[in-house]
Amino acid sequence: MLRSRIVIDSPSLQLLSPMPATTHHLHRLTAADIDRLLDLDRLCLGKFWSRQGFEDEFQRLPRDRANPDRPSSVFLGARIPSVSDELIGFAGLWAVGAEAHIITLAVHPDCRRQGVGRALVEALLQEAIAQRLEWATLEVR
Repeated sequence: MLRSRIVIDSPSLQLLSPMPATTHHLHRLTAADIDRLLDLDRLCLGKFWSRQGFEDEFQRLPRDRANPDRPSSVFLGARIPSVSDELIGFAGLWAVGAEAHIITLAVHPDCRRQGVGRALVEALLQEAIAQRLEWATLEVR
């Protein structure tokens, strides 16, 4: 398991070197995206996630600063708006206590090596920073 401390050293934090301009658009996913998530999960991860699993994640309440140990979820998606509304990637994060757990990452095989996964991970880490989380973990299988 990779465990990395999130360091906030400036208001204009850059996590990695600049990425070339891309045409994909990142956005927060909702329960309305579950069918697209299931399709991409099937293609990329071999049906790792179930419909119920995604539904459970989208039913979690947003992070509550008064009760930071209660888990919350954030799922982000990537699309290429100029081509179609097709979901080409997604990533998910659990926020528990002071930790951000990156729980899933998938990019359509035709869209790999184009910075989509990197952009999704960077956006999740930015979300973790915005939530004032101190640690990020990623388990790779």
